[in-house]
Amino acid sequence: MPRRKRAPATRPSAYDSLIDAERAALIQAGRKANRGELIKALADAADLSPKEARRAVAGYIDRRGGSIPSGTATEDARTGWIDDLLDAERLSAARDDRPITSRTLLRAVRLASASLTPREAQAAVADYLHRRGGRLPSTGWWRFVAIGAIGLTVGLLAVWTMLHI
Repeated sequence: MPRRKRAPATRPSAYDSLIDAERAALIQAGRKANRGELIKALADAADLSPKEARRAVAGYIDRRGGSIPSGTATEDARTGWIDDLLDAERLSAARDDRPITSRTLLRAVRLASASLTPREAQAAVADYLHRRGGRLPSTGWWRFVAIGAIGLTVGLLAVWTMLHI
């Protein structure tokens, strides 16, 4: 009789909190928190065999939709207030009927937090725009095109009128 594969456990494992801690430590150290690194870290931290660590990490990943969560709780908290700030800035600009640009958003982040370096603030704004559906709507480039087309049409009409009078 062939052996049946065990269905992955859906309830949290005893090692999930330890895997979360190891994942956060890897990210804090600037290393990638991929499957292999988590297996090594868990095996060292919990004194497990590689096979046991591999099973625990596989279950951890399965319970999280097949991927390893990126970021830490502090990073999530950091992006939370930035998202709130930039959402409010965009809403305010829409209410006041003023153009909103990435520079405007960057200025808002820099004014709100002196602890962020310019590069971190720029990365935060770019990440915000990426998560919120891409780039900002342009600040009216189509207006320049429309005004130019109207001006060109009026100019050509004036020249044609002058030539045919």
